Amino acid sequence: VQPKHLGCVGLSCFYLAVKASEEERNVPLATDLIRISQYRFTVSDMMRMEKIVLEKLCWKVKATTAFQFLQLYHSLVHENLSCERRKYLNFERLETQLKACHCRIMFSKAKPSVLALSIMALEIEEQKLLELTEALEFLQLHSKVCTHKVS
Repeated sequence: VQPKHLGCVGLSCFYLAVKASEEERNVPLATDLIRISQYRFTVSDMMRMEKIVLEKLCWKVKATTAFQFLQLYHSLVHENLSCERRKYLNFERLETQLKACHCRIMFSKAKPSVLALSIMALEIEEQKLLELTEALEFLQLHSKVCTHKVS
């Protein structure tokens, strides 16, 4: 991408992400995004760039993220804990760990399911929630994640 087009690419990708993940009533107008961002391109430029990005992605914009896997795994595993032990498997802490992983380039190549399951496994081990070992193995088996990938 040429440097002069980076602003348009970035805003187009952001717009695609919002449209893919938010309800229609929450999607801002393209004109408002361009005005707020103070970029010097038109709505038609952004729509053209959006089409180019979609074509490069083969129109697949609904990928499941590591965050979504983490939410799913947490809710499934959380059910297997007693009320007094649930505080030890804190979702906000897991989310913070995931955000830290996203800041490291080496984690960008990991499958979202593997990354989320690895974070869960490390937290379960660190918090010594041994009663969750079986639930974790069940998730690993049904997620088709190899043991060596999680460790």
